[in-house]
Amino acid sequence: MIPARHRTQLLMMLGEAAEIEHCLMCSYLYAAFSLKQGEDEGLSAAEAEALRRWRQEVMRIATDEMLHLALANNLAIAIGGRPHYRRFNFPISPGLFPADVVVELSPLDLDTLDHFVYLERPLDAADQDGSRFTEKLSYQRRGTGDRLMPFADDYKTVGELYHSIGASVRHLAAELGEEALFVGSREAQLSPRDFGLPGLRTIGTLEEALAAVDFIVHQGEGSAQDKAGSHFSRFCAIRREWQRLLAARPDFVPYRPVAHNPVMRSPILPNRIQIVEEPAIQLLDAANVCYELMLHVLAAQAALTTKPEHAAMRGDMVRQSLKLMQAVGEFGDMLSRLPANREHPGVNAGITFTVSRTELTYLTAFTDAFALGERFCSLAGRVELLARDHPRLQRHAEALRDCER
Repeated sequence: MIPARHRTQLLMMLGEAAEIEHCLMCSYLYAAFSLKQGEDEGLSAAEAEALRRWRQEVMRIATDEMLHLALANNLAIAIGGRPHYRRFNFPISPGLFPADVVVELSPLDLDTLDHFVYLERPLDAADQDGSRFTEKLSYQRRGTGDRLMPFADDYKTVGELYHSIGASVRHLAAELGEEALFVGSREAQLSPRDFGLPGLRTIGTLEEALAAVDFIVHQGEGSAQDKAGSHFSRFCAIRREWQRLLAARPDFVPYRPVAHNPVMRSPILPNRIQIVEEPAIQLLDAANVCYELMLHVLAAQAALTTKPEHAAMRGDMVRQSLKLMQAVGEFGDMLSRLPANREHPGVNAGITFTVSRTELTYLTAFTDAFALGERFCSLAGRVELLARDHPRLQRHAEALRDCER
């Protein structure tokens, strides 16, 4: 992969890295929501305990992806850019990422687990992609290093993209000078004062930038010397335990029959399942607004300064985003238990993480406190209505009312 020769190309690379981390986070959450949770779903006590651990582990990995998204955005801010929370809706169309980086929403079956291992693999790994993911377009995205227009280059693994980002930072720091490269504000970056994510740090120097990139690579694929604790090794561990449980009981099925690539509107392309059944569609509508509003709150934080009045607002926004994340998790589990579409009997719904085109545009501009408060008010009212039939949503309705105030 060609390292960046100008700031705009590096910002483009960081934007793609942010999109990949964002998409992986959503894919991992969807898979975690699909896992069964107790003996009442046909599991033995030992199987239920294993699935409880798997769910926690996949959720932790998804949280790590949120951390990587924050670090990629912090580096973009550090060199004069803005945080990038935009992404295309699922499933991601070919060409937006390299051919091997296929991103979909699917239950955590063995094919999906193989795919997660493949996405997190280091370059020296011999793992093959899941069989459902092997029928993909073959293409390469090639540019030249002397272009002024930013271009999407090719890479085999996500780690390779970050290695190229690291090389780009070194090159530009040498060419422009460290002070001329790192012109962004630390105060606009997410920091440990905002979220208690181990590894979260602000960036303002070459050393800090390279340390952040190295951290992301090691947490994802591990190092050449030690892969223990990496996402790659953790997904491999789940796969090994799955295979042991399957050998002990050949009809072991740990996941609910959630839709592959669920969508909200009538699908134009095949291999999509539109969520139309009640109450799933009403829950999905509210779930996606929770997710969209969470992105708005995170994007709005970058516009705040260190002024005393903004410090209080920043704390409020952190609490708001955490409450919205909790609501998304609740909705995600509820949807995975509900029928999706009578034309697809036996298929359950799932959260689609859908954001409209206009909302994608507003993610960098929609920071007015009144507008956000208005959106919280509408969402809280809808969740209160849903809580009449779904009592487990009541606490989230109350939390959203607190956010509105």
